[in-house]
Amino acid sequence: MWAAGHKKTRSYLNKLINEGVINTVVIAVKEVEGKVCVPGVREVEEVGAYVPAIPDIKDYITYLNAIGVKTVARIVVFKDDFLSRHKPYLGVKKAHSEELWRDRKGHTWVDPYRREVWDYILAISKKAVEIGFKEVQYDYVRFPSDGNIKLCRYSYEKHTSTSAINTIIEFLKYVSKELKPLNVTISVCVFGLTPSVSGDLGIGQHFPSISQYVDYVSPMMYPSHYYRGVYNLENPNREPYKTVYRTTLDALNILKKERLKLCPYLQHFSLYGVKYGPKQIAEQLRALYDNKVYNWIFWDPECKYEHLPEAINILNNEAKNTSVPATEKESGGN
Repeated sequence: MWAAGHKKTRSYLNKLINEGVINTVVIAVKEVEGKVCVPGVREVEEVGAYVPAIPDIKDYITYLNAIGVKTVARIVVFKDDFLSRHKPYLGVKKAHSEELWRDRKGHTWVDPYRREVWDYILAISKKAVEIGFKEVQYDYVRFPSDGNIKLCRYSYEKHTSTSAINTIIEFLKYVSKELKPLNVTISVCVFGLTPSVSGDLGIGQHFPSISQYVDYVSPMMYPSHYYRGVYNLENPNREPYKTVYRTTLDALNILKKERLKLCPYLQHFSLYGVKYGPKQIAEQLRALYDNKVYNWIFWDPECKYEHLPEAINILNNEAKNTSVPATEKESGGN
């Protein structure tokens, strides 16, 4: 959100838009710590979570819409260090205690079973749509994972994997029912491995179920985030093509005729000693295109996408003699 409010970043993104590299911009309007940059939401202002990161947000979104850029409001859902601390009764508690449970980084979470949390998220979503966003993208639509989750205590005492899956589904059904009349699309981010496992990874994210209730589903296929040995790869981080290809294939096998719902998040950053440049960016895109998937969103925590144009050029040069050029996409993103 802070980058979106910065003139230098906007100018940089405009260059990528004008060059035809991207046609979609995702802006975090609610982040992991719980701060919200959408003004005028009573529930947010009551707990002091509003920050003026994008003072002219309505004008900026209007501008992006006017030049044909799809605007996506990313909303972090159940990881919320701010709301849980200001309203502890909404937070995930520590077993046999009224103390808030904390993950490995010391962050607290809100309880996914609490309907008041759902309404809080819905209020932010509706305001984002009112401002002009054309899509609402939910992230952290899941139960906690990073830490001693055996100590997590929820308001629903009979918490199980099944109840977690059902709660995520009910949340998505609830917000969809409220938002669909507003002519907005809904997407959700999920762990990269969710299409490749039969269960919910212990966090309530069951890919086949979730995909039924959203317009787009975005597995976060960051090769750096896959554990060694998955897909029989010694180091997935060094195998971006194979990693993304396999996850994409597994997702398509589930989605079948609804394959256009797939819009993966891809990696535009370096982590764990593996440098990502144009070649690695291009390999991730090639893995999608080889599966006839042309929707994608790249993420870089610093909002710097200097390798993306060159990666696109690499694929375009390779595709000159094919019937489907690399730039023929349903949508792109950054």
